[in-house]
Amino acid sequence: MTEQEFSEIEFIELKRRLDGDERILIVDVRNPDEFVGENGHIPGARKVPFADMPLALERIVDAIDRTIAANCGFAGRSESAAQLMSEAGFRHISVIRGGLVAWREAGFPTD
Repeated sequence: MTEQEFSEIEFIELKRRLDGDERILIVDVRNPDEFVGENGHIPGARKVPFADMPLALERIVDAIDRTIAANCGFAGRSESAAQLMSEAGFRHISVIRGGLVAWREAGFPTD
C-alpha cells in the first residue's frame, strides 16, 4: 500500500482562497447525477466521476501542476480519488474536509 500523498483543506479555508482569486481546481468525483442533482456542486467544479477514473484524469491533465481540491459528498471517494491523482503525477492535491456536506451546511453557494 502506498503512503498518502495528499493533504486536507478545510472548506472555510478553500472558500477564503477562492474568494481571494486563487486558481484552485475543484474536482468533484461524485456521480454525474449527484453533480447536477438537488445538492448541486461547488461553483467552478469540474465533474470527474470516481467511477470513471483513472481514464477520467485525462480531462484534467492540463492541471497537473495546479492546486487541486478533490470533493465528494463527505470525504470517502475524494480521498481515494486524491490518491489516484497523486499516483498519476498530480502534485498539489487536497481533499476538502467534510466535502459538499460541510460546504452546504456553512451556507456557501452551489451551482
